[in-house]
Amino acid sequence: MRTRTLSRPSDVGAAIGLRCGHRSHHLKPVPANGAKQLQRMSRDTCKTRAIRTRCLASLVVLASSNFRRFSIRTDAPAGINFAARRIQLRRQQTLPHLGFGTGRPGGSREPEVTLEDGRRRLVTAVRIAMQTGYRLVDTTLFSGMEKAVLEGIHESGVKRSEVTIATKLLQMAHNSAESVQASLENSLSNLDCSCIDLYLLQSPRGGKIKEVWSKLIELRDQGLIRALGVSNFGAGQLEGMRLSGLELPQVNQVEIHCWRQLPDLAEYHRKNGIATMCMAPLARGEMFGKTDVAAIAEELGVTEAAVAARWCMQMGYIPIPRSVQPLHIRENLASGFELTTSHMERIQKVDTNYIACRKASPCCELPWDAISDSIPDKSLWDDSKKRKAEAAERRGNLQDERARKARERRERQMRAQGDAPAAQVSYGRGHQEIDLC
Repeated sequence: MRTRTLSRPSDVGAAIGLRCGHRSHHLKPVPANGAKQLQRMSRDTCKTRAIRTRCLASLVVLASSNFRRFSIRTDAPAGINFAARRIQLRRQQTLPHLGFGTGRPGGSREPEVTLEDGRRRLVTAVRIAMQTGYRLVDTTLFSGMEKAVLEGIHESGVKRSEVTIATKLLQMAHNSAESVQASLENSLSNLDCSCIDLYLLQSPRGGKIKEVWSKLIELRDQGLIRALGVSNFGAGQLEGMRLSGLELPQVNQVEIHCWRQLPDLAEYHRKNGIATMCMAPLARGEMFGKTDVAAIAEELGVTEAAVAARWCMQMGYIPIPRSVQPLHIRENLASGFELTTSHMERIQKVDTNYIACRKASPCCELPWDAISDSIPDKSLWDDSKKRKAEAAERRGNLQDERARKARERRERQMRAQGDAPAAQVSYGRGHQEIDLC
C-alpha cells in the first residue's frame, strides 16, 4: 500500500478528488480546524453537486494534532482512480475495477517469439503492471503461464495478499468431476496458494455444464475457491443454468468493448447480480482508427486504447486489457480524464457487434441443450471443423447432383433407343448393368 504525505491543507483537497458518474468533483481545501469539518464539507459538496454514486476507493486520512499534516493511503499510486476502486460481488466479495490480461505469449500471432522468451516477457509485464497500480491479473491453466504470473507479482514487491488472481478450468477437464478437481489442484500448485481468488469455467463449449458447475460449487464450499464465475457465456446459456436450478455465476468474462457492446447480455448481468468482466476490451486494436472513438481520443489527447478501457469502467464493467509494452500498460489505466455524457452517447453508436476473439466469442451462441448434459460436437463452435463439415456436405451434394444428372442422361438415351428393359453403360474399363424397369 502506497502512502503519500501532504504538508499543506490545500494539497489534500486536490489529492482526494472523487470521480463518480461522468464528471469530476474535487473537495475544497481542508482548513486547519479539524477532521469534523473535513467530513462535513465532503458531505455538503456531494449533496450540492448531486453525486449519485459513492467513490469505492479505499481512502484513509490520518491527521496530526494540529491537522496541518495529512497522509493519504490508497491501493494505487497517485493519479490512478479506477485501479484503486473495487466492484461488489454477490457473497460479500469484491474485485478490482481494472485488471491486467496475460494470455499465452507467442503462438500464431507471434511465431518469432519462443516460449521461454514469451514467459520472461510476461514476467516483466506483470511486474510493471503491479508497480503501475493494477491489482487484478487474469490468466489460465491452459496457457501454462500461471507460475510466470506469480513470479511477476513477487518481482514487483507488491504483497501477494493485495493482488487478485483469476484463472480458469481446463476445457478438457469437463469430461468428469475428477478432472475438474485435478485441474483446480494444478492451478493451486502453480499459484502456490490454498484458495483461488476467482475461478472461471473457461467456455461453454466444454459441455456437461450441469455436472461441472455443480462440482465447482462443491469445491468452492470446501474453501478452495473464493469467487466463482464463467467465461464466454451468453444470456441464453445463463438463463439455462437458472432454469436448471443452478446458482448463477458471480462473474461472466465475455468479449465486450466499444464495438461489441451486447446491451441485452449486460442488462441480464445487471438484473441477476453478475459482474461483467471484459475480455479483449480493446478489440485487439483491430478497430482503431476506423470509428468515432478515434476522434474522441484525439479530442481528449489520449489513445484509443485508453478511451476503450475508460468506457468499460464507466459502464461499470471490469476491463482486463493486455499488453507487454510498458507504455501501453500505463496508458491502459485510462486515468487523468473522463468521458462525458456526449462521449458515451457517441460511443454507443459505434457498436457493430464486431468480434475480435473469433474462436472464443461465438461459443456464447451455443444452444443450452447442446452443452447442459453433453459435450457439443466441435463443428458447432470450431470454425475450422465447421468449414470442414460444410465442405464435406458440399462435396456430397455435388456428387448427388452429378449422379442425378447421369441418371437423367441415361434415361434420355434409353428412351431415344426405344423401351429396353435393361442396357449396358460403359464406365471406362468396366461395365455396369442398369435396370430401367
